[in-house]
Amino acid sequence: MSNQISSQASKVWNIVSAPTTGDTYKQTGILTWTILRETGILLWLIVCLVLVAFDWFWTNSIWAGQRTRAWVNDLTSTKSDRLPSEAGKAILTVGKTGFASAIAQAREQLGLPEKPKPIVEEPIVTSPKPQLEAVPTASGPAAPTTPVASVKPTSTEIESLTPSVTAEITPAATPEETQDDLL
Repeated sequence: MSNQISSQASKVWNIVSAPTTGDTYKQTGILTWTILRETGILLWLIVCLVLVAFDWFWTNSIWAGQRTRAWVNDLTSTKSDRLPSEAGKAILTVGKTGFASAIAQAREQLGLPEKPKPIVEEPIVTSPKPQLEAVPTASGPAAPTTPVASVKPTSTEIESLTPSVTAEITPAATPEETQDDLL
């Protein structure tokens, strides 16, 4: 029985000490490391893709929200309603700067071009249309009234009416422009 053990131990030692065994293990280690490294790069690129897709969705959501907000503001607008909106825009601007740097890094890692800066449009301020009522007087029927022309205030007038909260307002890009960013 001890003869079988020593012959088996001799076979195992010959296999382990053969020059091809060392090369095989070396190749296995190199291949395993290559697989792990490439898998790590793939996972990083997937994280970058998720960040860019989230940015695209975020940008389109903001664009749709701003358009909806502008539409609602055109329907009914009072000056006291603007203060929470301006404060929200200021908070959003602060949050966007940190997120924008992460998105820029992810775009760079994926080899995508920089996101183009949107063209700044000057906002148009309109006043609500006056309600015209003809009130009869004691001396006879009501006198005809003429509508008041809409006024576009100057930037200094807007600044004097704006509360102390300051925010940078960037108009949203159209969805078509943001879709081009991903291509």
